[in-house]
Amino acid sequence: ADAPATKTGATGQAAVAANAPVVLTGITEVWIGFDDAKGKTENWRTLDAGETYQVPPTYTEQFTLRTSIPQALKVTVGGRDIGPIGAPDTLVKNVSLKPADLVARAEGNGPVNTTPPAALPQPKR
Repeated sequence: ADAPATKTGATGQAAVAANAPVVLTGITEVWIGFDDAKGKTENWRTLDAGETYQVPPTYTEQFTLRTSIPQALKVTVGGRDIGPIGAPDTLVKNVSLKPADLVARAEGNGPVNTTPPAALPQPKR
């Protein structure tokens, strides 16, 4: 008996292989960094427009992604576009590179590790 899919639980996570390829593509030139568990950037690179980078499996396990121009980066998991990883022109960090986490994020079940600018009110005077 097939139960209808819902947005709760791990329905999306079951749909992606744990070793599905994670590919980053520059929409425009974009800087990306790979941070360790302590938040230290261990490796970084710039992707040119149209350039692709398949994230090594060791990176998906050990590092998280950071960028300050999320709209310039396309992230796919097993060929599936997971959509924006953050608000335009906003520093996003601690983005898990694990395939199941990225798919969950795309389906609205994962963490969106960004702080909206509105959450940091600044006096205008």
